[in-house]
Amino acid sequence: MGQSCDEDGRLAAQGREDAATLERWLAHPELAAPPPKATGREVWTLARLPAPTPGLPLSDLAATATRLTARSVAGALRFLPGPPDEVVIAGGGARNPVLLRMLQDEVGAVPLRTFADLGWDRCGWTDATREAAAFAFLGYAHAQGWPNTLPQTTGARRAVSGGKISLPG
Repeated sequence: MGQSCDEDGRLAAQGREDAATLERWLAHPELAAPPPKATGREVWTLARLPAPTPGLPLSDLAATATRLTARSVAGALRFLPGPPDEVVIAGGGARNPVLLRMLQDEVGAVPLRTFADLGWDRCGWTDATREAAAFAFLGYAHAQGWPNTLPQTTGARRAVSGGKISLPG
């Protein structure tokens, strides 16, 4: 307890998924909603999800939450126009072998690769520097007058181009 994450999936590796808890969590309406959508901790916390099975050991809770993550990522692929050529993982999840194994189970034959597999862990690239580079690019795009958001993709209500705000539709 007291950890901000399950480092390397060690806790989940010790547990077993709880099918009843997983099914309650998978019934969350956000998972069935079509894109565009984006959520985070404002939705996906234990306090906001249906209660897990009473008495569930922490390791089982971690294994169940890890499976929920894998299943929700794989489930989002169904909204694509066709199967992806590959799935590329970055961030902390890419360093969690339990999550990677579960995600590969969920996506089946689709190749699963990490940013490290693609060489993005070299030259000092980290999760923070990748995010900083992405935001720098978005700022550069804005300064150039290029659209830096696509409402049909992100669900943003406004697009900014050349310093002017345009409303979709």
